Amino acid sequence: MKFFTRILMLFFPVLAIAQDSVVTITPSMFDKNSDQFFIASADGWIFKQGNDTNWAKKDFNVTGWKKLKPVDLSAKYADKTGKAECWFRIKIKPDGTLGNQPLGVKLGSWAASDLYIDGNLVLSAGNTGINSKPFKEFCPYGNPSYP
Repeated sequence: MKFFTRILMLFFPVLAIAQDSVVTITPSMFDKNSDQFFIASADGWIFKQGNDTNWAKKDFNVTGWKKLKPVDLSAKYADKTGKAECWFRIKIKPDGTLGNQPLGVKLGSWAASDLYIDGNLVLSAGNTGINSKPFKEFCPYGNPSYP
């Protein structure tokens, strides 16, 4: 097993732990050359338009959410100003065969994003406005992965 951090690539705002289905992350899902798994294109995502921070809670009713992968977000979800505010949720579980392999998250989009794990904010990229400051896009180039 390699001793560097495996990276989960994220392309849009995401949340962890949401619905009943669970995506199990296995070693075979990682690209052999980059040791990365592009989770934004994985099945198991649910989506809802809006910006309600109550949706960050670990457990809540996801009635009204629909299946949509972050990579499938399109301009049709934007408002008349061209802005799309939405939440994506996915429930993931590392497979036991990953052993003690450290995992990291690498954001690969210009979208401002907040990452929650089990209902706790763990990472902000750019500024979505949750801290009462103005929106600021995120520059994905040259940034390391976050453990």
